[in-house]
Amino acid sequence: MSNQLMQPRVAPISIALAALLTVGLVAFAGPLTAHAAEPGDDDFLGTAEVFAIIASDTITETATNETVVVGDVALDPGTVVELLPVQVSGDIHISDTVSIIADADLNTAYVILANTGATETVGTTNLAARVTPYLAGVYFSASDLLLDGTITLFGSADDVFIFQASTGALTIESGSVVQIIGGVQACNVYWQVGSSATLGTNSTVVGTILAATSISALNGAEIEGQLFAGATNAGAVTLDNNVIDSGTTCLRTSSTTPTETTPTGTAGPAELAETGWDADSPLILGIGAAIILLGSLLLVGSRRIYAAVPQ
Repeated sequence: MSNQLMQPRVAPISIALAALLTVGLVAFAGPLTAHAAEPGDDDFLGTAEVFAIIASDTITETATNETVVVGDVALDPGTVVELLPVQVSGDIHISDTVSIIADADLNTAYVILANTGATETVGTTNLAARVTPYLAGVYFSASDLLLDGTITLFGSADDVFIFQASTGALTIESGSVVQIIGGVQACNVYWQVGSSATLGTNSTVVGTILAATSISALNGAEIEGQLFAGATNAGAVTLDNNVIDSGTTCLRTSSTTPTETTPTGTAGPAELAETGWDADSPLILGIGAAIILLGSLLLVGSRRIYAAVPQ
């Protein structure tokens, strides 16, 4: 009599335990799958990381054989590259598998940058009008961006700077300078341009320029970074006795995101990076599989026991 009274209670407890394990797994694993590359991450640019120039239409040179490129060059789907191998320290890829993948990674990075929330709206005012240095953040203009003069970016090696010309052009006037101090790295500076970019004569620019259409570097312009054109439309890169150097060593000690866009109560990639959890870790995957198996066995076994016990 006592056994018959006790047995029906065991099964519901096991069922409840199984359900609790299953719910716990969903809550535990759900945030882990949210990892994605962000500006400043090692893999943010994907295969495009090693390229100094990427374009979709043409790569031409006004002053023949004068430009120096440190890094690889990719063109897809265009076929006209006027750079000679002797001018490029890396490889030149024209409409091959490597250039196709690099172009796709460029497009992905552009979309992420364009959708990163702003920390400050700068509008179309000359960026050089600011007398104090720019700190890490996302500087937004709904149309164009203008630099006529010198700006300073100040921060640490992991600080990320994003300048957004959301739907317009980037114009850097002749002789203008972007300088970095305090440990800021060129690899953590991004210029998202909604149309075309023009780098004026003898200007000095730092960072990766990702333009929806074309980029023109006028005579003597120097870029410590990368020129990526044609992110969303046909885009050409036009050069004229320039230096494009993407070979500066980039040292990152952590993944840093300039803005937080994760909804309240949901762990985002930045938080996961801080905790050390990684959805791709074999240990995490193994733990998850074990929990699923244990929960399933308890649930099935509990149902069988409960069904077999006289009611």
